[in-house]
Amino acid sequence: MDEINLIIILVFVFLQYLLIINFYKFAKLLNIYDKPDKIRKKHINKTSLLGGTLIFISIVFSFF
Repeated sequence: MDEINLIIILVFVFLQYLLIINFYKFAKLLNIYDKPDKIRKKHINKTSLLGGTLIFISIVFSFF
């Protein structure tokens, strides 16, 4: 039973790794960016808004 749990954990870690690697590709595909307006924003470059979604998916994977 311990080997099965280890395999499941490794699969979820691998899926999270793939999500992190392809994070910017998803943002570019969906065109979900926060563009700085130099009035209220402090960042200089456009920033992806999918960070919270990526954290949520990682937490859901970890609960399984």
